[in-house]
Amino acid sequence: SADRYFLTVTETMTAYFGVEFVKNKFPSVVAPAMATILDRFKGKGIQVHTARSDAGGEFKAETKTMLESRDIKQRVTTLAALVENRNRVFQRYFYTLVRSKRGLGFMGSMRKAEEILNNLQNRTTGLSPTEAVAEGQKAVRTHRDAIRKGRAAYTRSKQPRKPLEVGAIVRKLAIRRKDRAVGYKSYRA
Repeated sequence: SADRYFLTVTETMTAYFGVEFVKNKFPSVVAPAMATILDRFKGKGIQVHTARSDAGGEFKAETKTMLESRDIKQRVTTLAALVENRNRVFQRYFYTLVRSKRGLGFMGSMRKAEEILNNLQNRTTGLSPTEAVAEGQKAVRTHRDAIRKGRAAYTRSKQPRKPLEVGAIVRKLAIRRKDRAVGYKSYRA
């Protein structure tokens, strides 16, 4: 099969990103790739306690066993906005690098896109994921809280709203039926 996939892992506190290339989504292929990413995270000092994933078959069997052997809990989630965003940004950089023909090749472009992503400044923490990992979780929380306090000063104060009257002009949020159930999207390389 010509299908190729990226297995991406994002640490939620620092938004640190790891990626591995997998040729198919069998658990026997995904488990070693995920173990490689987790080993790189461990080398950076990132402790993983819980892995959140969709309910795909690639996260069962060998992958589940590998996570259990590392004392990592596995949770199924239907929507992971941070992960989806990081995947989207990663793919944008990856395909830009591949099209630029800089001589990096497939794997080189993948690693360079990963490096770029881990060096982008995070709006919430004020740090890049690489800086956040180096400073540790306590420092990340301190930066995040300081930025949130600063933002709060610029937001509108909570003023009590007057009750609606009959005939008042209002906006109605219309959600299309097909947009109600948002879940994981699969990407192919």
